[in-house]
This record gives sequence, structure tokens and C-alpha cells, in this order.
Amino acid sequence: MALVAPEGRVHRGLQVPAAEVPAGLGPAAVVDVWRAPPEQGDDRTAGRLLADVSVTAVDSGSGGLGGSGGVARVTLAVAEGTRADPDEA
Repeated sequence: MALVAPEGRVHRGLQVPAAEVPAGLGPAAVVDVWRAPPEQGDDRTAGRLLADVSVTAVDSGSGGLGGSGGVARVTLAVAEGTRADPDEA
């Protein structure tokens, strides 16, 4: 089954460690996307990349065709042309 983004939106996929995906996350959820800095960095402050984006699909990362090695794939519908703001990260 193909995913269809709402008009004016495009799908973007993220790979996330499966252990970090909130329980119950699924289609129709609205989330913020954050980036954590490297563990060895001096500044350990996380930065928000995107706000209020809709989840359209979640692969559990259980090792099926879409996920492997404990990695989940989260698909988001974001406004066309949206880019994460590196100044906020």
C-alpha cells in the first residue's frame, strides 16, 4: 500500500533507534523532531529541528523488511520545501 501525503506535503523518513521510539507512536500522531548532539561533544543540549509534524507510518524496527538492527523507520508528512533549521539544533 502506497502512502499518500496530504496536498502540499511530502513524506520524509527518519531512522530512529527502536528503543527511542515512544510507545504507541503511530499514524496521525503529531510530533516535534529533535537532534541530540554526539555523546563526546562538549555541549550536550538537544535542538529541535521540526515542530508539529504529522506521523504517517511507523516501522517497529523488529527486523522485517523495513527495519533491522533495532532501528525503526518513522515516516513524516512535512510541508513541501521544509528544511530542518540547523541554527536550532
